[in-house]
Amino acid sequence: MDKQIKGTILVALSGVCYGTIGYFGTDLFRAGLSVTDLLFWRFAGSVLLMLPLLPVFLKAKFNAYQWQTLGLFFVLGAICYGGGTVLYFQSGFMIGTGLAMVLFFTYPLLVVAWSAAVQKRWPNWVTWLSLLLIVVGCIMIGSGDAARVNWEGIILAVISGMAYGVYILASKNRAGVVTPLLATFTVCLGNVAGFVIYILAMGQVFYVPQSAPMIWNMFLFSLVGTVLPVLLLLQGVKLISATKTAIISVLEPVTVLLVGVMLLGEPVSLVQAVGAVVILSSALVIQVARD
Repeated sequence: MDKQIKGTILVALSGVCYGTIGYFGTDLFRAGLSVTDLLFWRFAGSVLLMLPLLPVFLKAKFNAYQWQTLGLFFVLGAICYGGGTVLYFQSGFMIGTGLAMVLFFTYPLLVVAWSAAVQKRWPNWVTWLSLLLIVVGCIMIGSGDAARVNWEGIILAVISGMAYGVYILASKNRAGVVTPLLATFTVCLGNVAGFVIYILAMGQVFYVPQSAPMIWNMFLFSLVGTVLPVLLLLQGVKLISATKTAIISVLEPVTVLLVGVMLLGEPVSLVQAVGAVVILSSALVIQVARD
């Protein structure tokens, strides 16, 4: 299979898996978990799922550059991934999830700007068209949520998107230095460390899920909504550019919309449905541009 097609499929599947976060998150919020509890157990569960692979990781011999790369992924997990997620949730509470989503999913613009300024990879008309479709589609999907003008929330949403853009760029830069599976484990471990520090610093109490349904949902959240999407994206970014990765990964809000309709019984307007089609079109259009 052509590496462009394979990379596209992997990143698209990553976006689809990320889209299940809305379902699992909503269910766990209803069960009484706070944002911090939810995110801590999301990544703690992911680390536990991959823990049986630890002996294999420990047997491997790494050079200095590989150790540096693992350290980078650890920091990326704690700051860009985990920290960005917290900021996204906080912005959603302040300005509504619709506007927060629109601002967050402008991160492909950061990736394109970085590629142009640093790597001298100037975007062609196909890339610009894809970016325009993303912005229009996200605005249409987010139209169902009344936005509240709050500059602090707006800034947090933008920073959250920028953090994820940095995560994609750094992942592309170090793609292939360590295996995607080990990188995924390190990213999740970094998140756990970050949230442990945050919980202790804030004087919060660690919540322990006890009911079987909650534990089952947390297991699925860790597997389907965390391990698989992180792994698929890190594998896919090895095969395609950071710009194309960022654009294709924006399939997530489409999945969120579909999951909300099919599993949560949420209503969807015609404008939101058209917005989903527009975002899907952006992923198709970008395929015309070869890396």
